[in-house]
Amino acid sequence: MLPEEAYAVGRRLAELRLDGIGVSVSAVRRGGIRGPQRGGETRLRAGDVLVLCGTPEAREDAEKILLEG
Repeated sequence: MLPEEAYAVGRRLAELRLDGIGVSVSAVRRGGIRGPQRGGETRLRAGDVLVLCGTPEAREDAEKILLEG
């Protein structure tokens, strides 16, 4: 879950370039509703839960990017 102070809050998925580290976002859960990943234009909000696909190492890297930039 993205906390209020996460780097990714307010940014579009495309800006984060997670695909470049081997991670894809298969879904975003917002307000308890899970929807498919809507492409790079999805702007993330505090409280969003991202479903990530990739190796364990790549997912760790993605978490760092999402939280710290």
